[in-house]
Amino acid sequence: MILANNKRALRGYDLHERYEAGISLLGWEVKGILAGQAQLLDSYVSIHRGEAWLVNCHIAPQANVNLASGADPKRRRKLLLRAAELRKIDGKHRRTGMTIMVVDLRKAGRKIKAVIALAKGRKLHDKRRKIEERDWRRNKGW
Repeated sequence: MILANNKRALRGYDLHERYEAGISLLGWEVKGILAGQAQLLDSYVSIHRGEAWLVNCHIAPQANVNLASGADPKRRRKLLLRAAELRKIDGKHRRTGMTIMVVDLRKAGRKIKAVIALAKGRKLHDKRRKIEERDWRRNKGW
């Protein structure tokens, strides 16, 4: 079940390889995601010191959450990947210059997973061609 998705990633980028990663979350963040309060619009994945981090993902707290403890809705969250997957993603990111984007957040059993992908930005003419192809496919049945 998809809880939040990144529409900008689907529209402006060509997605190449997808991976499913766990996320290290706090209790109020889990409640916020399940309530549909997560935004992935400007989020991306950063690899620092051999660990993957989810950056700029805004998770709004629910009204009954006490934020006096210094909870930050845009804090960096650790992504849980196998070491081999992390090395593979980091190598392709460094070699090809592709961006590591969060495609969506989904519920897998009792856990919340992030689907990340290696993505290459589309040029303006590529976006236009994609729209033309979509319109052609839509109208070819007429």
